[in-house]
Amino acid sequence: FKGWLHCDGHSAYDTYAKVNLAVMLLGCWMHCRRKFHDVAKSIKTEGLAHKAIKKIAKLYRIEDEIKQK
Repeated sequence: FKGWLHCDGHSAYDTYAKVNLAVMLLGCWMHCRRKFHDVAKSIKTEGLAHKAIKKIAKLYRIEDEIKQK
């Protein structure tokens, strides 16, 4: 396989991409957002993780608008 591989953060994909240099890994926003959410939960003050979650939410809204058109 050559090309882009849309996947979650499972380490097996990293291993596959290391031995198959023709593959470009693309992560999913849901898995990325979850990491920021975990950090935001552990912090009392509004920080970068909170800002990242808000930006991702904006991307989800844009995607929804596009799907409706």
